[in-house]
This record gives sequence, C-alpha cells and structure tokens, in this order.
Amino acid sequence: MFFTLIFALTTMTSSSVQTAAPALEYAPTLASAQKAYVAGDWKLATSSFNAVCPTLPENERAECALWGILALSQTGNSADFTHAALRLDSLIQASSPKTRVYSDLYMTKAQFELYLGKNDKAFASWKQAYEAAEPHQYAVLSQVCESIQKNYTNEEVSEYCGKVKKAQTTSTASASSSSASVIAITKEASSSSVSSESLEPTKSGWVIQLGAFSLHESAQIMVDNFKKRNISVRIAEKIASGKTLYLVQTPLFPTREAAVDYGARTFAPLNLDFIPVKIP
Repeated sequence: MFFTLIFALTTMTSSSVQTAAPALEYAPTLASAQKAYVAGDWKLATSSFNAVCPTLPENERAECALWGILALSQTGNSADFTHAALRLDSLIQASSPKTRVYSDLYMTKAQFELYLGKNDKAFASWKQAYEAAEPHQYAVLSQVCESIQKNYTNEEVSEYCGKVKKAQTTSTASASSSSASVIAITKEASSSSVSSESLEPTKSGWVIQLGAFSLHESAQIMVDNFKKRNISVRIAEKIASGKTLYLVQTPLFPTREAAVDYGARTFAPLNLDFIPVKIP
C-alpha cells in the first residue's frame, strides 16, 4: 500500500514535539499524538488523535480529525486507507466552508482520489481546495495540481495549474519573512544558528537524516516544525524498488565529524534521534 501525499498541515507548535509525553505511558494528548505522527508511528498516532479530538473545543476538532485521517491513511493497510477516505468524506460533509482547514480537506481528498485513479474527481476536489485556499497554501496547491496534470491532461487542468502557479509567485513575492510566508516545498529553511559556510552544498558529503517517509506531507510537517526553530533541513527524494521515499535531512557537511557535531549540538537537546548519512 503506497501513495504520495503532498499537502502539509503546518500548525504543529515547536513545543509539541519537545514536550510530548512518552507514548503509552500517559493518556494521549494532542502533543503526544503529533509526536507519534512525526515519528511515523501511524497506529499510535491514529489511536491518539481518535482519543484526543473529541475532547478539544469544537473549532479545533476538524483539524485534529484530519491529522487522524492522515495517520490512518499511512499505515500501509489497504483497509485503513479505505476507512480513512470514508472518514474524510464524512468530515467534509460535516465541515463548514469557513472551517480553517476546509481547503486542506479537499486537497487531501484530491490526492486520495488521484491515488485511486479517479483523476477527474481528483481535479474536481482540487478546484474546491483552490477556491477555499489562502495565499500560504498556493505552493502546495501548485504541486498537487502538477501531480494531477501528469495523470489527467486536459486544457482546464493546464489552465488552473498555470493560474495557481502565477498566484503562488505573486504571493511569494509580496509575502513577509514571517512564518506565514509562502515557501517552496523543497526549499531549505533558513537557519540563524548555523553558518552558511558550514551548510554550503557540495557534490558529496555528510548529512544528518532525521526521518524517512513514504508521504511528502509527513516529511513536510517535520520540515515546518524545524523551520519554526530556525533549524535548516530539507526534503530529499530517494527512489527504491519503484517507490519514492522522502528523506528529511540537513544540508551537506564536508565530514562525518562535522555532521555528528552539529547533530549533537542541535538535535540531541531536543531528544531527537539523528543518523549521519554519506551522500555520494
């Protein structure tokens, strides 16, 4: 069971991963559910969100429920994916267009349908997402549109992909440097804690690998969370057995020692595991 999901929920606070309670030791909290999600423990994340979401204020439940749906869709079990799709449809039906994550709901639906080969329906859902989107969502919308275009070529799709790409460019150009600024999905987050010289890209070197995900969306959540901490990470793609893995990594370091030293200084205090990896 494998599919590629692009969109990202970016509301996880930087403290969520740092202070979340250890799994299975305490009753689930939103923070511990998010921590399980970032760690790729999809079953624990799903059960945790299922337990936590009903306890939240009503205006926060839709977003929480979407986290749970995303986790359920990634367990690798086809029955879970089907269940996630059904839950998503129910959530959309129960949500007002004014819901903060309304565009995200339809963006997710579009990608579910694209995975199932329902390309025309995927585009229809994408248009719903586009109509409800805020400027900060244009970058992801553009990538989803490009994915649809690869599988469903017609004039209207091309027109909308061009439209959202233009909107993304305009939004990026006028955005401030705040955390709400639109940033290209694969662009490295800026870092104030590391010199640009030490992170200068080279043809080969070492990186710290922080996670490997089958879904782009999962990797992007981790990137967004590190970005809020002013920690520079990026998403690298790796093809293995015909499948794409999305690797969350630091930029390149010239030596293994430099990479390990940076990991010890930056990630160890956050209680995060890190692995030095050689890049050819």
